Amino acid sequence: MEIGSPPQEFSVVFDTGSSDLWIPSTSCQTLTCMTLRRFNPSRSSTFHQDGRAWSINYADDSKVSGVLAKDNIKVAGITINDQTFGMASVNSGSTAATGVDGIMGLGFNSNSEIGDVNTPITNMILQNQIDQPIVSVWLNKAADQDTELSNGGQFIFGGVDPSLYIEPITYVPVTSAKEWQITIDQIFIGYKELSLSSAASSAIIDTGSSYILFPDYLATAFHRAIPNSQYDHKLGWWVPCALANSRSVGDLTFVLGGKKFSVPLSDIVILKSAFNNYCLSAIDSWQELAGHGSQSGILLGDLFIKNQYVVYDYEKEQIGFAEKVDAAPGGIRLNAKNTAGSGLDSVRASSRNYHVPTMILGAALSFLFGDFL
Repeated sequence: MEIGSPPQEFSVVFDTGSSDLWIPSTSCQTLTCMTLRRFNPSRSSTFHQDGRAWSINYADDSKVSGVLAKDNIKVAGITINDQTFGMASVNSGSTAATGVDGIMGLGFNSNSEIGDVNTPITNMILQNQIDQPIVSVWLNKAADQDTELSNGGQFIFGGVDPSLYIEPITYVPVTSAKEWQITIDQIFIGYKELSLSSAASSAIIDTGSSYILFPDYLATAFHRAIPNSQYDHKLGWWVPCALANSRSVGDLTFVLGGKKFSVPLSDIVILKSAFNNYCLSAIDSWQELAGHGSQSGILLGDLFIKNQYVVYDYEKEQIGFAEKVDAAPGGIRLNAKNTAGSGLDSVRASSRNYHVPTMILGAALSFLFGDFL
């Protein structure tokens, strides 16, 4: 992402679980900020001070705060004029561990925590910058990449790429005014159906979270269906590392809009956590996240998303799911106005530059996106 005139470049997380755009500014003098690229407003001729204060507290106890400002931003060839964003003067570490400078929320305006402002996506639509009011996502797996993990995947602003999925796209209506939340019909592990309470049938589809989170009862039922899984009160669920090379249990399958979308159980094994032939599971309970034990719904992060092709439709307020094609070029692409299907101005998206801004389950789970997905 580029901000200002002349442009200053930053790396950001594209996060459908939040709605705010923020980056560190030169007023942030902490050691954390010194490791990141910081926006210098005095070097931009198009900068306008807003002055309103903002603050966000994340689930990992990190905090960012500062003041609001306006400037022109550019993402994959799309220029948004007078975008309001947060200049962080305090950043206690929410993105610094992975070298990512900030966050670009892809949620709804109603979910903004920095104030009554339009999101970048809203302004792309209002300023007539994209053909369709949608964002499509294709995420790669580390196992399908080179050793540099340079092919992280694609976000396409304003369209879909038919070469990345197999028809049809199944659309499911959003059930929340604030979140990308949908209803789950059923869940299976292999041929065994897991019982869903009415509350647990709601799921948020979140590109800004790496794992899958279940309410405690469902996380327990899921792992008990895996032979020899174990629970640790400090670290959560462990599964045999051998599960990474086995299909004996079957897949984790979600039924959405009457269609089945699966996650192979080999993907839930965090191999770099191996200890005595056991590995941490990438599916856990909200109970393991301090202050979130009362959560009753489901969060489907990149563990789920990387196994599908996902389309976020802002106008019709629905999410589309299709069978993913396993090979694709990395990058951030767009369907700019009057260039539908062209996919112009592609830039590389590094999977190493990734952060889990809303869900970090302790130090044991704070790995880089590309390293375990």
